[in-house]
Amino acid sequence: MSPPNRESVAEIARSTGITTQTLYNWRSQWQKQGQLVPATTKPPEQWSALDKLAAVIQAAGLSGPDLGAFCRERGLYPRQLAR
Repeated sequence: MSPPNRESVAEIARSTGITTQTLYNWRSQWQKQGQLVPATTKPPEQWSALDKLAAVIQAAGLSGPDLGAFCRERGLYPRQLAR
């Protein structure tokens, strides 16, 4: 579910055998903890406001190589965070 893979819950359920309800519950728990787990396979520009905010908050204290690594792991560009 997490970037950069951005697989849908249905795709993960099919490939792992984990029920969709369990995956939705896990995603909800991660989002409540402030983790970036978009509810979509859409590109970052089309994420919900909540997912965009989570990305900005997680990247707030990062700069240089750390910010670059954060962005690469999540399929983002630093300029997308800046927007």
